[in-house]
Amino acid sequence: MNRPRGNQLIEVQHNPISLAVGESSAPFGDGVRGNARVEVLRSVAAFKEIRGEWERFLLEHGADHTYMHDPALILSDLNGNAEHVPRFIVVYEGNEITCVAPFYIVSQPYRIKLGLIQLAAPRLRMLKIYGGNVVHRKGQPTSRGLDHIFRTLRALSREFDSISFFELPIGGDLWTYFEKCERKPHGFRMVQQTDDASVVHYIQLPETYDEYLSSFKTRRRKTWRRIERDFDAQCPRGYDLVKLTTPDQAEEFLKDVDTVYAKTWQARAVKRQHATIANKGYYRTSAERNLFRSYVLRVDGAPIAFSCGFQHRGVYYFGETGYDSDWRKHSPGTVLLLRMLEDLCAHDRPRECNFGFGAGLQKETFGNRVEAVSNLSLVRDTSIRGAVVIRSDASAQWFYRMMRRTVTRFGIDHWIRERIKRQ
Repeated sequence: MNRPRGNQLIEVQHNPISLAVGESSAPFGDGVRGNARVEVLRSVAAFKEIRGEWERFLLEHGADHTYMHDPALILSDLNGNAEHVPRFIVVYEGNEITCVAPFYIVSQPYRIKLGLIQLAAPRLRMLKIYGGNVVHRKGQPTSRGLDHIFRTLRALSREFDSISFFELPIGGDLWTYFEKCERKPHGFRMVQQTDDASVVHYIQLPETYDEYLSSFKTRRRKTWRRIERDFDAQCPRGYDLVKLTTPDQAEEFLKDVDTVYAKTWQARAVKRQHATIANKGYYRTSAERNLFRSYVLRVDGAPIAFSCGFQHRGVYYFGETGYDSDWRKHSPGTVLLLRMLEDLCAHDRPRECNFGFGAGLQKETFGNRVEAVSNLSLVRDTSIRGAVVIRSDASAQWFYRMMRRTVTRFGIDHWIRERIKRQ
């Protein structure tokens, strides 16, 4: 295939072999040399055309990518969610991919919330990114690829109101780039929606479950043993930890999740169905790619707690968790997590488990490492609507953090949490 040469922005509508639109531009950023070019993939068909290249890049050269960058999962999500409109940016130097940014546009209500209380929900055209980050070629300067990407986004900026980044590591490549741009990369203004104290909790797993337990103080280990004895007493015929990893088990898992979720305290605030056609396809695909690894706790054959998860390149990613609130006095979530960690240490042990963003007693109790992260948005200087909505949400999040810190300081956070769960 004859590809265009020089620094070019190529917008690919359907077939990347047939490059319908191309226009010359100045070099993207300082020090960009050679025959770099950018392709924007605007359709599922366009992405399918370069899927093989994308996958080879991730396997052989991609640094710091997650299971969410897997092309099969991206295609599954796009096929199951018609409202997700791809704007994938691919940077080439020569004929080699050096950087991928799988952005997509979704138009939906932007829920401005104070804790669980929704204050407003104006509709926004949000630009999000699969995997939460840009993937660069190993060993190459990241600023060069980011210059290409954000100049391209500037050219596309009338198509969306804001760009969202979730769980962005503070001190990582993107954060450092934004700081160097004085938080105004190429005409966008950065709005931080969480403070610098926000963290993702991790568990760094040793070789054995006993080693993990021994890393905690005696008092905590005694508490866990007491919880397990109490739970055993409530289950005279025993209980089962069911691990689900195969494609055929994906639908079974989602049915169990819906059964349990309907009895969780969260369901009182947010009604959700998990066993949708889109979710069934996504979870089945993740199992076919050997990424799916989830657990259900059963008593007398009935599910009472679940934990969704995926494992990729030595990292286990916790997804949604929940338990039947009728069992809350017997800590089924703690029992499930302890049994999960025992299995994770014994079989195909990941080097670490990622609890994901947000505070939580269980995350703080079981985690042994934290990483500072931030949720942030970029808005155009000229986008009044996007700026007003995003800044309103940032203000609500700041007020909620102040409230949370106040009740924690006075030691009433646990009491409030229990009252919410019992309502």
